[in-house]
Order: sequence, then structure tokens, then C-alpha cells
Amino acid sequence: MRSVLLWGVVLVGMMSHSVYAQEDATPLLEKVIERYNEISAVSMEMLLRVFIPESDTVEQKLKLYRKGKRWRLESPKQWVIFDGKDVWNVYPEDNQAIVSKPQEGELNGWMSVDISAMLKKLKEQTSLRWITGVKKWQDRMLTLIELKPRDRDNEFFKFRLGIDRKKAEIRTIESFAKDGSRYVVEIRDIRYAPSLKDDLFRFDPSGYPGMQVEDLRM
Repeated sequence: MRSVLLWGVVLVGMMSHSVYAQEDATPLLEKVIERYNEISAVSMEMLLRVFIPESDTVEQKLKLYRKGKRWRLESPKQWVIFDGKDVWNVYPEDNQAIVSKPQEGELNGWMSVDISAMLKKLKEQTSLRWITGVKKWQDRMLTLIELKPRDRDNEFFKFRLGIDRKKAEIRTIESFAKDGSRYVVEIRDIRYAPSLKDDLFRFDPSGYPGMQVEDLRM
């Protein structure tokens, strides 16, 4: 569940794609990375959809808050909070929480909720990066970038990013797995430099009577 929440990872172009001459996507990717490097605080509302062969589509609304290196990702039944040191997985309905040290992929990998870090890792770990077309999404046109991992053992064989070229914003992320499943994230609302209280990036179990905490930091 944690891997699904931490980006879920994948976005799908449900609109028809235009015929497009392929060009190297590296300059555009670097422009987007530079844009997000400059952002110190952001909040996002996202829709995650998971498509699994012969199974019902799983759909979740997510909220992401990031301030510096700290972040908080919320789904209806789970909060994932990185306070700069530890990761808290909180299940408020069950009155349970798990605290652990962060995994490398959560901070600097392609599963990171830090978009800049995620894009940097995708750039490092992919060899083919092409602009393959455009699609209409909401009220704007997105430029589509496809990336192929260098590592043939990677569970995903392709990623597709939807970029608002004028604003250098990433709006959709789609990951294609070798087992036929597909993970799609749509970033539906973005607010830059919002006023985010520090309490949003901390979790204190004492504020939740009866909260059971499992500590995996050993």
C-alpha cells in the first residue's frame, strides 16, 4: 500500500494522441526539473488509478503537501508523513501507526513524492527519452514524454509523462508494468508556496487516545 501511495506511479492519456515526430525529450525534462528545484513549498490534489488485468480499477483521491524536504501524503484511509527524519504510516480509522526510517526510493528515487527528485531519478535510470505527441487534458494541451528504463529487470518497461510545456509543469504520470498493470496519476490542482503549518509534517501519537504504534526504526 505504501508503494502505491508514494506516487502510485503512472499516468495514462485517456485522450487520443496526435501523430508527432519524435524528438529528444531531455531538454524539456531538464527544464521541468529546474522548475521544481526552485519550489520550496507546494500542495497538490491528485487522482490515482490502478489498472490491473482482469480486476476492477482501483481509484483513490490523494493530497500531497511538501515543505522543504518534509512531506505529507493523504488518502481517505491512510496518511504518510515524513518529518525530515522518520516516516509515519498512520491509519486513523484503525487507530494504528507504523514509524520507520525512510527507504532510499522514498527520498531520492522515482517513487519519491518530491517531483524534482523523482524526475532526476527517471532521467538517470532511462536511456530512451522521446517526445511522442500531445494530448488534450482538461483545458490545456500536454506534451507527452516516454521513457524506457535501462535496467531490463525493472518491473516497469515504460513511463509516460504529460507536461504542460508553457508552465513546465508535470500533470500526468503513467507507469506500465510488465505484468500488464498500469498506474496513473493525474495532478488536478497545484498550489505553489502555500502557507503550510509545521504541525502538518509531524505526528504525535499522544494526540490520539488509544493509538497503537509499531516502531520499526531498530
